[in-house]
Amino acid sequence: MPVAIDVLLPLPLGPLQWLVPYGQAPGGVGSTVVVPWQQGIRIGTVTGIETVSDARSLELREAIAWLPDDVVLPSETLKWLLAEADRTVTPAGTLLASLSLPRLRRELTHEVRRLDQASAGQDAWQAADTIAEGELRELREQGLLEERVTPKIPTDRVMVPIAEVGDARLEKASRATQKTALEELSARGWVGSGSELARIADVPESAIRSLVRNGFAGYEERPKPSPEVDLTPPPEPWPASLIQPAQRPDPQLSALMGGTASDRARALVPLLLNDIAQGGWPIVLVPERRLADQLAAWFANDLPVALLPSELGARERSVWDRCLFEEGARVVVGTWSVLATSVPKPSRLILFDAGSDAYKLRSGARTWIPHAAQNWAEQHEVPLTITDVLHDPESMALVPDAAPPRTLPLPRPAVRWVLSDLTKTHSWPLSDEAIRVLKQVQDRDRQAIILVPRRGFSAALGCRECGAAVMCPNCDLALRWHARDRRLRCHQCGHDTSPPPTCPACGSLDMEAQRAAGSEWVLRTLAEAVPELPRYRYDGDVRDDLTPLHAGQPGVVVGTTALLRLEPLPVLSLLLVSQVDGALHADDFRAEVRVLRLLLRFEHQAGLRNPLGMIQTFASEHAALRAFVSADPEALHQELTRMNQRRARFGYPPHGQLALLQASAKRIEDAMDALRAAVARLETAGAEPDEILGPAPAPVARVRGRALAHVILRTGNEARRATLLETALSQSTRGVKLRVDVDPRDIGDVLE
Repeated sequence: MPVAIDVLLPLPLGPLQWLVPYGQAPGGVGSTVVVPWQQGIRIGTVTGIETVSDARSLELREAIAWLPDDVVLPSETLKWLLAEADRTVTPAGTLLASLSLPRLRRELTHEVRRLDQASAGQDAWQAADTIAEGELRELREQGLLEERVTPKIPTDRVMVPIAEVGDARLEKASRATQKTALEELSARGWVGSGSELARIADVPESAIRSLVRNGFAGYEERPKPSPEVDLTPPPEPWPASLIQPAQRPDPQLSALMGGTASDRARALVPLLLNDIAQGGWPIVLVPERRLADQLAAWFANDLPVALLPSELGARERSVWDRCLFEEGARVVVGTWSVLATSVPKPSRLILFDAGSDAYKLRSGARTWIPHAAQNWAEQHEVPLTITDVLHDPESMALVPDAAPPRTLPLPRPAVRWVLSDLTKTHSWPLSDEAIRVLKQVQDRDRQAIILVPRRGFSAALGCRECGAAVMCPNCDLALRWHARDRRLRCHQCGHDTSPPPTCPACGSLDMEAQRAAGSEWVLRTLAEAVPELPRYRYDGDVRDDLTPLHAGQPGVVVGTTALLRLEPLPVLSLLLVSQVDGALHADDFRAEVRVLRLLLRFEHQAGLRNPLGMIQTFASEHAALRAFVSADPEALHQELTRMNQRRARFGYPPHGQLALLQASAKRIEDAMDALRAAVARLETAGAEPDEILGPAPAPVARVRGRALAHVILRTGNEARRATLLETALSQSTRGVKLRVDVDPRDIGDVLE
């Protein structure tokens, strides 16, 4: 019976079917195979193998060739990938593409041999791209084409000697430098370039050009040597910590909450050592590359760790896979693509910083990785352990319900937090109280860090007379004012312009920076308030050299969340948050938790010191802020419990499942009409009125010249959500792009 294979390509499609390559030893599920695709070829992963009827085989084309692999994707990983595609209503190929597997991007030489009568007697293979467009597909359909592929061997163009060193033509005095260069080249065998040879032989480059022109040396292509890949980065000493790692691991540990990133990593070491002793391979999933590098360097002090870089090419990844098995590394650390790593016996999945917004894929599948990781652990039947800076009920919901969670709380840094009420101050953007403390920092030669909500000068430039702000012509957003460059910029679409001489609304000449002070405005205020205190800036536009501060010199650094990546300063005495009100009062049920997570991460800059922490706010009585600054260690936990109870009343995660359906069109009317039609389909499919929120214009109703509207779908379980979404997406409207985001983290996101 003919044998067919289901092949998943890194394209927005589900698995497709081909016949197995003719006359080749069959591969298995998880292997890679080359298949004909349109005018060329594609590399895919085999997700299933089955026998088919003769009639069905006549409808299928043959795959071209199996590709040898050191390892294949485990069947559990493929099952997880297909199930995740169903859960998120995303083509499985889109998810596969998001994992960025280098083996699916190999460079191949594609050759064909025609079998039609017109080519009789022409037995030569030819490059596939030499066949006219459309003819290749026709020959394939008629079965008149034989195809083969071979992996391209990367080469380097190098300089090699052609003439002998004793060539009499080089004995002339005028060719002495050429002779010297040829002797050096002959001794080495080859060099990378003519300029390199000139440098090595200490001769002018003109002598090298003459050497080539006269035929004494030339260039040739040589295979590149096998790449060298370091699994483990150089160890970095553990930062000073408030905790000591436990001597006895708890194999049932489900959550590590609180502390700094290094505290959480240090507390994991006994657990990881226990897994290794039991013969397992624990996998540590982290939200971003920088943190993966840091964790691997810390773990390297105590564990046989392997870091999976996200940018490895096909050859480098092949070497990495081989070294993983040969060099004895057992703890694998990486970002999203680490879930497609082939290890003999995964023993545990650790989700590091489970609540980080960096876990959200911003394009393609738009997967919320913690939910995907939870399903990965279930499919592979391994325990899931999470860590987070905040005891967030939404993160804790990732822990399986089968057993009560075993949580290890870690202590917070010793920061003395106070709230500075901006309603009682006469200065802006720094309160009178903040300026008074900063003067003490200056007088005592200490250091301060000021966290601001944005780069640039302010959130807008507007009119003092009518209050109108200068808006972006492409988006329903005010242009950000960058006083340093005297430019107005849209941080959404990139529009850049100079400030208008008069107010676009009323013509007034009285234009000023408005609201939400950025790093430039705060720095200008510091120059006036504490002129003798050295000032530094650290944000997405400017990153000053902070070496003097790390050496213990006094100063203040002002920046955005980029500051959270810095090492603690040695003589820090003040942590100042200039404003959190905008984020705190955002139209998002996660707003308060997001602010608390930011503040907890910011206080890690204290290290082992005991600085003053100050939060400027117009909402000094806000329950979340009061709980954060409270001396009662239970206050924050109690406030999180109340937040969770409020979510339960409205069916918000973790007590329900959300999906965002977004329509974009040139006109808002067209976007709204498309969503009304989608809502009608949902209602016909049985959706309840309280499961559909909208349609309504998006929080930012126009971005990059297109109008946006959305519907939020709220269900009690994932299966029902997937069924309803398939119904909503079953039809399309001309001129309207309809996109879906399962597990949205920000309803104001623009879905690409």
